[in-house]
Amino acid sequence: MCGIAGILSFEPRARFLQDDLILRMRDMMAHRGPDDVGLFRDDHIALGQRRLSIIDLSGGAQPMCNPEESIWVLNNGEIYNYQQIRHDLEQRGFRFRTDSDTEAIVHGYCAYGEEVITHLRGMFAAVVWDVQNQRLMLARDRAGKKPLYYAHLPEGLFFASEIKALLQYENMPRELDDQALADYFTFQSIPDPLTIFQHIKKLPPGHFLTCDIQGRTRIQRYWRWSITANQYTNLTYQDAVVQVRELLQESVRLRMIADVPLGALLSGGVDSSAVVAMMSRVATGAVKTFSIGFSTATYDERPHAREVAEFCETDHQELLVEPENIREVLPKLAWQYDEPLGDISALPTYYVCKMARQHVTVALAGDGGDEAFAGYSRYAKFMRLTGQFQRVPLSIRQNTIGFLTDRLPTGIQTRPTLRLISTPLEQRYQRMNTIFETRDLSCLVPKSKIHAPRPLYTEHFIDFPTLPLLSRLQLADFELYMTSTVLAKVDRASMLNSLEVRAPLLDHALLDFVGTLPSEWRSGKRILKDAIKGLVPDTVLHRPKMGFGVPLEHWFSGSFGSFLREILLDPQTQQRGILNMVEVKKLMTRQAKPYAELTHHLWLLLMFELWCREYM
Repeated sequence: MCGIAGILSFEPRARFLQDDLILRMRDMMAHRGPDDVGLFRDDHIALGQRRLSIIDLSGGAQPMCNPEESIWVLNNGEIYNYQQIRHDLEQRGFRFRTDSDTEAIVHGYCAYGEEVITHLRGMFAAVVWDVQNQRLMLARDRAGKKPLYYAHLPEGLFFASEIKALLQYENMPRELDDQALADYFTFQSIPDPLTIFQHIKKLPPGHFLTCDIQGRTRIQRYWRWSITANQYTNLTYQDAVVQVRELLQESVRLRMIADVPLGALLSGGVDSSAVVAMMSRVATGAVKTFSIGFSTATYDERPHAREVAEFCETDHQELLVEPENIREVLPKLAWQYDEPLGDISALPTYYVCKMARQHVTVALAGDGGDEAFAGYSRYAKFMRLTGQFQRVPLSIRQNTIGFLTDRLPTGIQTRPTLRLISTPLEQRYQRMNTIFETRDLSCLVPKSKIHAPRPLYTEHFIDFPTLPLLSRLQLADFELYMTSTVLAKVDRASMLNSLEVRAPLLDHALLDFVGTLPSEWRSGKRILKDAIKGLVPDTVLHRPKMGFGVPLEHWFSGSFGSFLREILLDPQTQQRGILNMVEVKKLMTRQAKPYAELTHHLWLLLMFELWCREYM
């Protein structure tokens, strides 16, 4: 795990290649790699790395090259099948000088070219500089667990693990992207390829980019989750349960390979409990597990995590998070996330990563389980309400109910459901994932040229008309919500604490198999629960899903509410001129009403303003 940065100049020996720019870009991400630094330059390229040592602690320095120094590689992440790749390449005559997983990419590129990325099983943001062909390749793992940003400017291609590294270039344009702003206030994050800055992009998951010294660029997809359903028509449900259990066990085993202390983040839910149960079967000693909680009982997962820890006989640590602690943390998170991120669970994620890093360098987690095994409660709600909606003619739903809904103020608890009733089927899931409506955005950010989000969920729904409804919802969340919100949150929170987090439930071999199963087998994590039956307490399998939430509504009446008002009503916020302060004050006033539910709306405003203070 590390932070990587680089510059491909379209002119030889450009000034920005020779000065300290690459050093500043690299060292801006010291938190991602406190153990070592690396640097390579030639006439057209500069590569830098900050390393968090996990495998081959002494021999894995980057950038890494082949013996002829014709291929140079950077990699942020871990390649879990590197030993198998190494064995195959050694059979073909390649000689390895280290035990590092990065060297498998070096020789793999020599053997397979761009196709090397299809051989990799793991999480990665990889960079390959081909000296002979004067061509650069950037590649991102299938699920998007590791970030990779780039800016294609007239003078060169700049790239890094974090946006803050790119902003070290004094000529990097900083204009905000109005479309990205609308997306943030709608979806709570900014899906790829956009970022909050117009000229900086995200490389999408499952894609690679090539660029030569003339600036000719190509972006190509190499993997997409195939959620076809019913491919194995002769497979019985019990056979599928066994296969899921075996694939999960293998995924966990591969992710326990490390030369440093290792543990797990445990919430007590199905996903993290499944991971810990499998770890306990593989480990030679007690697995170290980490949980956090809140004093508000309905948000406190510590008792559930404790129950799993006792069942699996782990070495368990807990932390209680209080609102008084977050005043100093939130500005730090706003800086670390590079662009606005409105997921409230970013806060507990940071705290559990910070606690875990005091004991281990690597932690396994249950991220991706809800997307892979259809665990979100909104799936059941969508399916249930969709069946009910179809009995009401569309004209009535749109003209009557839609008319009434438009006249309800934002925050009325029944408004989202009424809005869904009046929305056509193909647009309904996008509406379900909307926080600020378009009509609200036009008032909230009046100077922005764009107030409507990209129709991303709608496009996903339309593009796969033959898939079952549930599969379409899963694929949309996998490619939109999971990547831009869940995985971005985990990567930044963990890396801020120099902790590597691994996600066994997102192993592509497991995903590829699960995607072939009938959607009803995945629904509500049915098959995952049956795969771990007997390995975790029965209560884990039957308890309603909690989510990784924060008791904001309880905190608003205390010190956190004071902090919120202090930031949003500060003259500095008004002088910035982005938010309409009249609308902000209206939202804050409505939040005090018993019928209102605006905690998430206000959280998005708070995190946006805190981000502005760090980056504008």
